[in-house]
Amino acid sequence: YIWNHKYSKPINKIVYKIRHKMAEGKSNELKKNFTLAKELNADILQKPLDLMEISFPTNKITFIHNPIQRFSKKPTLWYQITQLMKSAQKSVFIQSPYIIPSQSMVKGYLHKEDFTNKDIFILTNSLASTPNLPAYSGYLNHREKLVDYNFNILEFQSQDSLHTKAFVVDNNLLGIGSFNFDHRSAFLSTESMVIIHSIEAVQKLEEGLQDYIGTSLLVGKDYNYIVNKNIPEIPVNPAKNHLIKISSYIIRWFEYLL
Repeated sequence: YIWNHKYSKPINKIVYKIRHKMAEGKSNELKKNFTLAKELNADILQKPLDLMEISFPTNKITFIHNPIQRFSKKPTLWYQITQLMKSAQKSVFIQSPYIIPSQSMVKGYLHKEDFTNKDIFILTNSLASTPNLPAYSGYLNHREKLVDYNFNILEFQSQDSLHTKAFVVDNNLLGIGSFNFDHRSAFLSTESMVIIHSIEAVQKLEEGLQDYIGTSLLVGKDYNYIVNKNIPEIPVNPAKNHLIKISSYIIRWFEYLL
């Protein structure tokens, strides 16, 4: 459907020759690596695949997405996500590389009372792990307010970064897809999520997250990390630290683009 849309254009009409050449080179490299991986893991790949054995039951699977027109759009996906989160009885878990709840995202969609007596956990990148300085600057402007709302914020401590977008409601509903929890995903980009009603799906996600949660630090009420002797805080380059603080003031005027 998207490929036949009037705004979709053939890639060879919009990509410069030099970038096309670079893409071809990377494509050939990936093909070689894939061929090598198949040769090195032939014994595994030749085994018959039992789809029933690796599958798990679900009650319902739904695909949701934003409108696909260009530029600003109705936050259809954000509205559906907030409705699902507000249906929580006990807990909500959010994983996103960027958490930037703009005023437009909150007003009319979420209220502090929606999360009363519920455990809210957020897993996102720390300053040390983020590769996106503008996005982290936007998050920094909301970080203290999220803590004040009694949200439990876990920040990933690694030289690598998190990029998965997912949320869990209670222990039986999972959303996973391309939606970052920011203004751009809500009002500008054509994002999509798959909503899976399944206790088993939630358990699979939780299993996959253990290593990431196990290397993340919880932000305390004083906005500093709660010391955990098993998880060292990754030091941040002073220049990066200063740049983030300065850009956080500037980014307030451009938050809708993040």
